[in-house]
This record gives sequence, C-alpha cells and structure tokens, in this order.
Amino acid sequence: MSHPSDLKPKTLGNIHWNADTKTAVIRVLASSDYTLACPEMLADMEFTVVHELVHLVLSSLPRSQASRSEEEHAVNQLTDALLKLERRK
Repeated sequence: MSHPSDLKPKTLGNIHWNADTKTAVIRVLASSDYTLACPEMLADMEFTVVHELVHLVLSSLPRSQASRSEEEHAVNQLTDALLKLERRK
C-alpha cells in the first residue's frame, strides 16, 4: 500500500520487476487515500493489481516510449476482460 507521494501523478499503482531475480513489487494506492465508497475502492484496487500483473506478463515484449500509450490501452483491455471472465465463474 502506498500514498500518492510514492506514485506518479494520476496513477493508482505501479510495478517494478527484476527479471534476473524473478521478483516484482506492486504498489497500490492505500485505502486511506481513496475517496470512493468501499465496494468501488476494492474493485479499483483489484483492477490496479491485475493491471500491474498484466504488465509483468508482457514485460518480455519490446517496449518504447512511443508504444507506451498502446501498451496501456492493451493492458487495460486485457485487465477488463480477465476480471469480467473471473466474475462470470
């Protein structure tokens, strides 16, 4: 759990990974810093964690600043699809 000062502006989380050691750290906005009601906050936190895990899965693909916007769009679409699929079970 992280406070806004630990995250980039206008983000709710991030991930930092080390391929050599096969480790990763995910940071998610702390519940005390949310202004949403509890159910919406938990859904948002879940989306953020899955979103960051999708980034991790895609981490072996080539990345560039030019492709950043397309990557974020794809990660958001995959995250949404995974969560919808899980909720249908």
